[in-house]
Amino acid sequence: MKLAAVPQIAGRAEGEVLKLEQPISFWGGVDPKSGRISDPRHPDHDREIAGRILVLPGMRADAVDQKIVALSALASEVSWMVCGESLISASVGVASWPDDGATADELLAEADRRMYANKNSLRLKRSNTRAIEDLTVALQ
Repeated sequence: MKLAAVPQIAGRAEGEVLKLEQPISFWGGVDPKSGRISDPRHPDHDREIAGRILVLPGMRADAVDQKIVALSALASEVSWMVCGESLISASVGVASWPDDGATADELLAEADRRMYANKNSLRLKRSNTRAIEDLTVALQ
């Protein structure tokens, strides 16, 4: 299956806010097929996270990167399951209260800014990697 690339533009994160009662593990705690919380012990069991802005209370700063990696892996897994190849990626922006904003709008704006900064950084890395690969092939 081939899909057309959709250009990413700077914007504003929108969606229903889902404030979880407890942090969640994306390794086994979320069903990649349904996008629902599958951990039967979680207080938000069976709630759908797809298309939502997740508010994860009690998240330690050192755990944020682990959650982003897990969420990205989950997006890739879903892509392989549905499309047979890696076409889906997760875009994540992180903002912490109260350091990055006092209101929901301020926090969303900062998380959105960081998400696009990360995307642009990844695009630059990918284009540099492609240029090095092209140069390597040309030199061979």
